[in-house]
Amino acid sequence: MLECSNARMLAFRWLMVTALPVLVNHAGMRTKDLDIIERTARFAVRVIRMVDVLPQRTSSREVGRQVVRSAASVGAHCREARRARTAAEFASKIQVAQQECEETAYWLLLIAESSMLPETRLAGLRDEADQLMAMLLAATRTAHRRGQGQ
Repeated sequence: MLECSNARMLAFRWLMVTALPVLVNHAGMRTKDLDIIERTARFAVRVIRMVDVLPQRTSSREVGRQVVRSAASVGAHCREARRARTAAEFASKIQVAQQECEETAYWLLLIAESSMLPETRLAGLRDEADQLMAMLLAATRTAHRRGQGQ
């Protein structure tokens, strides 16, 4: 049984490192498509880690729950957008990701303004939220242009 499990693990690692990038490229995904998927996942993980160091107060827990939900939703909606059947469907899903990204920026602002954490500890997350928003806006503009045949 252990040998079978090791063989499966090796096959899984091979798939993730070698075959998956090839399969993804064959599916029409570009490097920048993967970039936003990876960045949104890393962003959500960073937000989760940030929430883990918030003070143990009722307000911190409530804000922490909200910021984790919205930050994780950004990546989830981007992943859903990859499976869109039309440019309009893609744009719709990306627009929801934009809304979630904007909400995350709001919660990060509240954390800073209420002194739950110092601004210096939040600056990197706030900057990444701004960069992700710019990427999502560009994706929406591109989808609208493609949907209109331009």
